Amino acid sequence: MDPLQKVQTSLENEVDLLREVLSNMIQEESSLLNCDKSAWQELMQTRFQLMQQLKIFRQTSQEHLFAVSSLEMPCNISLLLDQLLALFGKISFQQIRNHMLIENSQHFIAIPHALDYPPPLKIVTLNKEKKRFLMTIP
Repeated sequence: MDPLQKVQTSLENEVDLLREVLSNMIQEESSLLNCDKSAWQELMQTRFQLMQQLKIFRQTSQEHLFAVSSLEMPCNISLLLDQLLALFGKISFQQIRNHMLIENSQHFIAIPHALDYPPPLKIVTLNKEKKRFLMTIP
C-alpha cells in the first residue's frame, strides 16, 4: 500500500472514531441532564474502550504521517487533518460542558471521580514553517 494511502486510511479511521467519541459525549450530556446514572456508567465504559482504540489509531496515524514529507501532502489528507482539528475543538467544548454539568449537579455527588477525563489533547507542531500539526493524547 502506498504511504499516502496508509496516511489517508489511518486518518479516516481516526476521524470516524472521534465522531463516535463526540457522539458518546453528547449522550453523556443527556444522561447528566436526566440524572440517569446507569446510562452514564454504560457510556463511560464505552468511552474507555473508544479512548483505547483512539490511542492505537493515533499512534498509527503519527507513524504514517512522519513517513510522508509535507511536500507530498495532497489536499484530501489536509482536509482530514482539518476535520481532526475541528473534532478536537468540539470534543474539548463538550468535555467542558459535561464537566460543568457534573460540577453543578447535586444528583451526581455520589459518583466517584472516575469522571476525570483524559488530559486535554495537545497540539504538537512538527514543522513551524510548513504549519504541520499533530494531535497527541498524553
